Amino acid sequence: SIFLEYKARSTAQNAHETKTWIEKHAINNIILVTSNYHMLRTELEFKHAMPNLTITKHAIVSPRVRINEWYLYPATGLLLAEEYGKILIVWSEKFLLNIINF
Repeated sequence: SIFLEYKARSTAQNAHETKTWIEKHAINNIILVTSNYHMLRTELEFKHAMPNLTITKHAIVSPRVRINEWYLYPATGLLLAEEYGKILIVWSEKFLLNIINF
């Protein structure tokens, strides 16, 4: 089955909405589809929300985002820098939450 949702405004909200849907339908594994530069952060959010879920990743490569030559394309460099910053924030948040146990 394929399920698309449009209510989430962030990757974290998407993970939590997915968790609700997965629990409702008793699903044990998913295929996570997102862009290649966004996969790491998405996987962090999904694994944090659903640690027992089996996740198979399928990264989409956009021809407009030239990751191998990012330094030649300012917009790509900016996109990757922004994503890297978000990854660091999410990783730090999840790391601290596991230490502090809120």
